[in-house]
Amino acid sequence: MKKKKQIISAYERGLYKDKTNKLKQSSYPDVKKALSEWFHKVRSINVPVTGTLLTEKARCFAEHLDHESFKASNGFLDRFKVRQGITGQTVCDDEKSVDPDTAAVEAWSERLPDICRNYSPRDRFNADEMGFLWRASLTQTLNLRGEKCTGGKKSKERVTVMVACSQDGTEKLPLLVIGK
Repeated sequence: MKKKKQIISAYERGLYKDKTNKLKQSSYPDVKKALSEWFHKVRSINVPVTGTLLTEKARCFAEHLDHESFKASNGFLDRFKVRQGITGQTVCDDEKSVDPDTAAVEAWSERLPDICRNYSPRDRFNADEMGFLWRASLTQTLNLRGEKCTGGKKSKERVTVMVACSQDGTEKLPLLVIGK
């Protein structure tokens, strides 16, 4: 608290503490500022960002700002993420589609054991679907620490496959494939 004004002033000038706890100026403050603004802009519209994309964008800004000696190394990326408070996070998927507290779920939970009692395990089948999303977006991204991580609308183009087999595993049904 004693050095609050000094710390805020140093932060605004682009200074940071190095390993020796000395305030140090970023070698390329204009690149850092441009990259920071770009990162905030793309994350505000839910675009997933990877470390590779961040370093490539930093190279692009450095080239545009005529910094020929700039190297977007892993060290640069790590220091940039620490200074900006950027962490790797998993993009949140859609919320659960069925509420377990609904009356329909409760009714089926009560009825299902009575229905299954009339059939042997070889006559009970379980089927499930799985999808192959060939235009899926990234599931992990870089994001600011403490902020909710969302990814926006996802592509729904996929091939759907249904698999099914009997409870005792003696009979497996052929795959059912649906797609464009």
